[in-house]
Amino acid sequence: MFTLLGMSGEDEQVYGELIGGSPVTVADLAIRTRLPEPVLHAALSSLEGKRLIQRQPGPPPTYQAIDPAIALDVLLLAHEHELKRARVAAQELAARYRLALGSRDPAELVEVVSGRAAILDRLAFIYRAARREIRGFDKPPYAARPGVSAATEFEFNLIDRGGAARVIYERAAIEMPGRLDDLEVGLAHGEQTRVLPELPTKLIIVDDVIAILPLQSAPEELESSVVVHESGLLRAISALFESLWQVAMPLRLPGSADDDQPDGPADEEQRILVLMSAGLPDDVIARQLGLSERTYQRRVQAMMRRLHAQTRFQLARQAALQGWLPAET
Repeated sequence: MFTLLGMSGEDEQVYGELIGGSPVTVADLAIRTRLPEPVLHAALSSLEGKRLIQRQPGPPPTYQAIDPAIALDVLLLAHEHELKRARVAAQELAARYRLALGSRDPAELVEVVSGRAAILDRLAFIYRAARREIRGFDKPPYAARPGVSAATEFEFNLIDRGGAARVIYERAAIEMPGRLDDLEVGLAHGEQTRVLPELPTKLIIVDDVIAILPLQSAPEELESSVVVHESGLLRAISALFESLWQVAMPLRLPGSADDDQPDGPADEEQRILVLMSAGLPDDVIARQLGLSERTYQRRVQAMMRRLHAQTRFQLARQAALQGWLPAET
């Protein structure tokens, strides 16, 4: 619990035994904690050095905890000051890095990373570096089945901290069996999602400072990737994302973080409309939703009757006018 304060597990165990209030001898502590004497003495010395306990002379000497409301508060304040100094130092180093970046050799602005393990390590580093926004292109094929992964957890953590995540999916990615469930998890967590019939490549951009994309547009395996640092090339990649984001179809399913239409269609109807507007064929939509083709057609016909639509085009138009589909912004 107090690892950040420099306390080991043994320190915490001994401290917990001393919280009772009454002075305790080393012999009593050894019986209670079952720790070897050298470990016990090291823990007591550590706690005394942090001014969390006080030693009373003997014989035999005894140890007693100092009021945690005072002792721990002092220790936490000291660490807060250290963290503030470290943060200032980190900002100064970041400023120096950005200054040096402008004079770097152009060859250093682009790295080629080879090997699956090295690429995954680099991806984890890039995700952890995110402070404001993660943007990406998602398209098959995949080396493993897509779903809630370590990368997804990094994205969710960023959103929880007030950041943003925007992802454009290639339509083929949504057509994969079970993928709709994965997308709903992300949408419910606050991911902003859009769809295009095709994407040029897979891509991750973090905070306009770094991007990673495969050397091949749709590799079957992770063999080599390109890491692009802050540069004219990175700005061009960012502009490509933004231009495709503007023309991509927003995807919002029931359960999205911004789903605030209580008078809209039923969940299943909204799924049908959203997937239909994304351009998925009827048989794929039916399969994704676990509906027979006949049931699917009944659902579509029922919506057409409700919205007085004679054609699928009219259905989509009326659904948009009624606010059943997200606006294209």
